[in-house]
Amino acid sequence: MSTRRALLVGLVVAASTVAAVAPPAMAVPQAKILTASSDGTYNALAKSLREAMKDVLDLEIGLSAGSGENVLMVAMGSADLAMVQLDYLTLLAQKPKFKEMLSEIQVVAPLYFEEVHIVVRKKAKIKTFKDFRRKKIGVGSGASGSYFSASLLLGQHAIDVT
Repeated sequence: MSTRRALLVGLVVAASTVAAVAPPAMAVPQAKILTASSDGTYNALAKSLREAMKDVLDLEIGLSAGSGENVLMVAMGSADLAMVQLDYLTLLAQKPKFKEMLSEIQVVAPLYFEEVHIVVRKKAKIKTFKDFRRKKIGVGSGASGSYFSASLLLGQHAIDVT
């Protein structure tokens, strides 16, 4: 037998022996995280988290209608983690009917602070919040954190988003 072949046979036998006596590999735990839309910031962030944690956690990414659905799904146990806007949680905490649901969840880590920018076309001639009255305003879907942020902000100026 050639030296090279003997070395390969020896490596195979050694690897087989180690595999036979080594403890089984630990399974990587699994978790489901909810984001929002597939093309949004939360989904991109979840993909980065999944990649960074792949050796310690198998992270399944789920899409949702936004913060409202995410809080509900975690509270019900349908998801393990979710990305939620802080102002949405703040709004819920102010309403007694959500106290029990909120007692089922906790904030694990703030991921980043969101800044909200209001932009308009120059020719819209909007300089203050009162100029938004009777204007069409995009505020996001009803279950999204963006909708609740807009509701809070515009509500402070007596502007209804419905």
